[in-house]
Amino acid sequence: MTGGATVIAGEAPETDDEEEQSSGGLQENRSLKEHCSQNSEWKPNDILRRWWSVHIDEKLEQRWRALGADVTLFAVRQSAARRKQLELLKNATTNTQHIVHEVSFNVGRAIENLTRLEANVSLLLVGAKLVPDLLVAAPDCDMPHTD
Repeated sequence: MTGGATVIAGEAPETDDEEEQSSGGLQENRSLKEHCSQNSEWKPNDILRRWWSVHIDEKLEQRWRALGADVTLFAVRQSAARRKQLELLKNATTNTQHIVHEVSFNVGRAIENLTRLEANVSLLLVGAKLVPDLLVAAPDCDMPHTD
């Protein structure tokens, strides 16, 4: 079997060929690590390149932060008018609610007063039936006399 097998890390090899391929890869990795550790001297060009890389990353980070601040400021400015409208709407709704409450209270009082008026008119009608008719008592007079 040549080159057709796929080796997945953490799984046991299915064939002897895979074992030989994976052990060869490990030996290459070890020799590469040993070679790197022997040549681990810092060269000035590498240090300078690394410093510029860090410096560029810092500038990029500053730009991202500035962009984030600008986007936030833009969003706040865009939403300021809407927030004012919502505040005005909230105040208008609150005022309307208070007015509706007052109207409801006044309608309740008016209903109570009308109920009392109805009761008084009813009592007056009953009382008027009890009073004798003055026109019937004095048929010969055109107008009733009150003395």
